[in-house]
Amino acid sequence: MERTDKPQDRIVNAHAPDIRRGAKSKKLTFVGDKVETLVSAETGLILSAEPMAGNASDGQKMAEMVRDVMEHHGVCPREVVADGAYGYPKYRRQMEELGVRLTAPVPVPHNAAGPLQERFRYDSRQDVVICPEGHRSVGKFYNPRMRGHQYRFDKAACTGCPVRSLCTTSRSERSFFISDHYDMMQQAKRYNQSEAGQAALSLRPRIERVHNALKNHHGLKHPRSKSRERFRTEVILTVMVVNIKTILKRVGEKVGSIIRHASRVRTRMAPVCP
Repeated sequence: MERTDKPQDRIVNAHAPDIRRGAKSKKLTFVGDKVETLVSAETGLILSAEPMAGNASDGQKMAEMVRDVMEHHGVCPREVVADGAYGYPKYRRQMEELGVRLTAPVPVPHNAAGPLQERFRYDSRQDVVICPEGHRSVGKFYNPRMRGHQYRFDKAACTGCPVRSLCTTSRSERSFFISDHYDMMQQAKRYNQSEAGQAALSLRPRIERVHNALKNHHGLKHPRSKSRERFRTEVILTVMVVNIKTILKRVGEKVGSIIRHASRVRTRMAPVCP
């Protein structure tokens, strides 16, 4: 069976019917669930954690988790910082409805890559895209899957263009995609480039350390639960343990490093009596 003909949400394990096949990249795949977490950048405490299928979209539960934190803890976060998978217009709109700023890298538009990519300009008044050589788009069509318009340039102008090799690899004319949420994404891009945006994005490594602790040091990489409901219980208990350790490190007495592997325990032999 061709890959395109296979069902997208098929069961991969009859003994654990809830799990799905997910992907970290085009080459790195996994079978199982993934956990979406909401971590306080100020305290390092995990405010919420929710498991979901491995093939689910990142950010799918973000708005719901933020809303739960606002209701249960009585606080409204000023800003939510996330990676590029959360930077799409749908998630930005959800955060905007909650009154919370979402700071995440802006996804790269679906256009041909090249060094001239950032030099294309969109004129909203005349509804045209202008290329680095000054040529204007001559037509457009709507792409419902990508939710935006694809602007195309004149084939004759592209054929004789001196920078064609730097602009596109297409055998015909160049095209350029403009999202329905173009103004929102441009505003997000400007904020990310500002001093405040750079300071917010620099907090991401702290969150990744929490993910590393949950996954590699507290057993979530190889869970024992087969159903998602039981895995949710395992996630909650693990989050409680990690939060207790965080509190001890911040407000309690200074504790030594916790030994996680027996091989790191150094024993000293007792002296032999004569």
